[in-house]
Amino acid sequence: MRLVSIVIVRIYINITMDITYDEFNDLMKFVEMLLQMDCCVRVLYGGSVRREDGMFEDIEEELEWFDEPPSFNDLCVRLNIKFGGDFTLKGRFDTGKTRAHYVLMPLRDPTHWSRYTRVLQGSNVPIAEVVVENGYRM
Repeated sequence: MRLVSIVIVRIYINITMDITYDEFNDLMKFVEMLLQMDCCVRVLYGGSVRREDGMFEDIEEELEWFDEPPSFNDLCVRLNIKFGGDFTLKGRFDTGKTRAHYVLMPLRDPTHWSRYTRVLQGSNVPIAEVVVENGYRM
């Protein structure tokens, strides 16, 4: 499906825009990067999250890349290797229009994960940001 999307975008841009070959290639690299953002999860742990605005304080982050958009199980397996034991997950997304307003959403099961990824599609920041609570890096 992703390859079809890239081909359609390439054809549309090539037909409708008067740009140079180099500009076209740069634009395609950018589009391909955007299409791969669903394969990346920004994992945040340690520190704290302010309840009033969802901003982080003294928090560490790592990017986790997957070969395809991860399922809830894929994410949990990867995080269990990193953090082991019990932890809870929350997804963060931006609901603000002109300025950032972050919301944290519990991620307890595949249904929550599916809902969260759908919310991200309409968000200002299309990358998944997952907060690991009570998780200690192994």
